[in-house]
Amino acid sequence: MSTERTNVTIGRRVSRVAVRVAVFSVVGVAGTLIINRGRANVPAVVATILIFLFMNIALELVLARKN
Repeated sequence: MSTERTNVTIGRRVSRVAVRVAVFSVVGVAGTLIINRGRANVPAVVATILIFLFMNIALELVLARKN
């Protein structure tokens, strides 16, 4: 496998992960705001984003192992 092809594959994977993290973050923040009835609780929002981020990383690792 050429270096160029590897870089394209890595780039695609990174962009896919970035999109997924962004979607999870938006859903997490929206969910947190709904739970808090519109009050922005910064630690809860940050914690939610981090939880989704780590869940996504774990999911990516599991999927990478299967391939």
